[in-house]
Amino acid sequence: MRRAHPGAIGLLVLAPLICIQAGDTAEPMRRSDSRGSTMRIHLMRFDIETFVPVTMGDIVEKAQYSIWFTKHHPLIDWLVRLLQSSPSARKIDNQVICLKAEIGDHTFYADRDGTVVEEPTGRTFQLSKPKIRELERKIVYFDGVIDMRTAEGATLKRE
Repeated sequence: MRRAHPGAIGLLVLAPLICIQAGDTAEPMRRSDSRGSTMRIHLMRFDIETFVPVTMGDIVEKAQYSIWFTKHHPLIDWLVRLLQSSPSARKIDNQVICLKAEIGDHTFYADRDGTVVEEPTGRTFQLSKPKIRELERKIVYFDGVIDMRTAEGATLKRE
């Protein structure tokens, strides 16, 4: 059995798989689009140096913190505003990904320098150092939190 990272957070939820088919053109996410959305966040602290690349394809496995908001939470609106606050033309470095945030049918990735890309639109943004610190502080705050009402009925395997 695979062991979770000691800093990882698991919010256990049994939910059906939902498939969303995108159209030909992707619409930018607006703050109002996040209403009613769930969110999954995977974070590796931005100041951590790694000896191997952390990419968009493996940030989920390598993240220090993983949080799943199973219903709408004010942090979702805050995070969308923060990630989209400063448009930029910079390209994201896919070798040093520190954040993956799945909100509705949009996914945001951020690299160690604070460059953010919104998928599926491809728009890019830039986070300042103070905004990165605030983002980390708010996500780390949820370390160890489990929504017991959601987890009821889920079978937890003991080691």
